[in-house]
Amino acid sequence: SWELRDYAAAQKYHEEALAIRRKVLPSDDPAIAHSLNELGIVSWELRDYVTARQHYEEALAIRRGVLPADHPDIAASLTNLGIVASNLRDYAASKRYLEEALAIHRRALPPDHPDIAGDLNNLGTEAFETGNTAEAARHYSAALAISRSHLARIAAVQDETLQMSSAVRYSRRLDLLLSAAGPSELSSAAVAVLNWKGQVSDRQRWLRLIRSLEKDAKTAELTKQLRQANLALVRADSDRNQSALNSASGDRANAERELASRVSAIE
Repeated sequence: SWELRDYAAAQKYHEEALAIRRKVLPSDDPAIAHSLNELGIVSWELRDYVTARQHYEEALAIRRGVLPADHPDIAASLTNLGIVASNLRDYAASKRYLEEALAIHRRALPPDHPDIAGDLNNLGTEAFETGNTAEAARHYSAALAISRSHLARIAAVQDETLQMSSAVRYSRRLDLLLSAAGPSELSSAAVAVLNWKGQVSDRQRWLRLIRSLEKDAKTAELTKQLRQANLALVRADSDRNQSALNSASGDRANAERELASRVSAIE
């Protein structure tokens, strides 16, 4: 039903699932919170923001009661509430929810994790909608910096089509930054946009050059090391393992430095 965007059918199934869970599980079971959250999402898709907020609030209450304070499900509930409160023009509540979600993620995740970028982007939108464009631009810029870092990381293990697809998914943040930037910030925002657009094509050019040189045994070995480091980076990022992330980042930097030196020598 989700993939078919048949939200009315999805709502019916989730309501039935919730009813079953309420009958057989304790009232504070996380599975009930999950059903409530799913119903909130369906209601949000159907533009029934009041009902969505009610479902999200009940899900959050259950999660706060049974989960650790920094659990990602609590942050997810807070994010959902922040978005729906903004839809209802309750901007003070929206900001409060979104800031709490960001605080949880900053305590629990690496500083460049995509979830933190998402929180900053949501806060930027909340600030923009209330007319605080300077604050919006700051949030959007911070979100963009993290997103660019993440895009560079995952691009290393993607083919060119997937790299471009990933870039397109982030392009909305470029539009938001430009819309929020004031006259004094417009030049730097434009530079950020141009840097972003050039990053993927530069990465592709460099990787194509490396592939063209892989007949050389040393270059092939360095390329293998780079691929292994990139895969380790993606796994560490998914596992939220900061120690492994730092180690893999160092390995990648060393391999790229040696490859760049070798390419310069060959060129």
